[in-house]
Amino acid sequence: MTNKTWQMFLVAGVLCMVLAPVARAGVVTDDLVSWWKFDEASGTTAFDSHGSNNGTLAGSPLPTRTTDTPGAASLRSLDFDGSGNYVDCGNDASLSINDTMTIECWLKPDSVAHTSGKTLDDVFVSKGFHGNTNDRAWVLGRHTDDLRLQMTRDGSTIVDCWLNDVLTANEWHFVSVSISASASGPIEVVWFFDDGQTETDSITGSGLLHENDEDVRIGRDYLNDYYMGGLIDEVRIYDAVLDTSDRQQNYDAIPEPATMALLGIGAAGLLIRRRR
Repeated sequence: MTNKTWQMFLVAGVLCMVLAPVARAGVVTDDLVSWWKFDEASGTTAFDSHGSNNGTLAGSPLPTRTTDTPGAASLRSLDFDGSGNYVDCGNDASLSINDTMTIECWLKPDSVAHTSGKTLDDVFVSKGFHGNTNDRAWVLGRHTDDLRLQMTRDGSTIVDCWLNDVLTANEWHFVSVSISASASGPIEVVWFFDDGQTETDSITGSGLLHENDEDVRIGRDYLNDYYMGGLIDEVRIYDAVLDTSDRQQNYDAIPEPATMALLGIGAAGLLIRRRR
């Protein structure tokens, strides 16, 4: 084998190792309940890679699997049409969390425009909501270019938290929001957005989050007119409040493709130089 041929094999090998989805090992798994990666190439199941809450693709047509992802460590995401498709993840007891939890996902909205008359323009992840009193627990979504989290303690009175002016259409964003509710104190909400933007909100009053029998849904809430238009990937639910370093670690676990390629090329060049 010539020196040039050997160098080509070395470059290819290093690039394969660097670009492989090994970065997933960096995701925090302590207190993780469910993790839907959406990496499946086909079928109607969105497997829960950590827990037992496999999701089912629903609607007509079904959400579309695409290789448009937030980074090299993700193989595929799901594309939602905004009018009829979603993922139903069931209502296992592990998903009925009423005190401390963290919801995370990557999202790429088709639009940041507002639809008149709607409290949410896109729904990312939900457990019930926008239905009868007993159907409400929490919902994370978009209102114009704002992130909006809606919750209820008693199933009736809705409380809101916002992260304003952060979303851009047709761009990937990382969202992590933690909720801490107690029977004797306010609800504390901590946002982590993209690469480190944080904000904390406190909702007066006291009481745990309302529990209901509704399924956790990705791309839709309880009613049939609240959906998601765009892409969603890497959805996780924790039964704890993650700290800032954990959220940063989860963000970093999906490096951008260009960053991975540059790392691979740089590593290969260094090895070739040493070989000479």
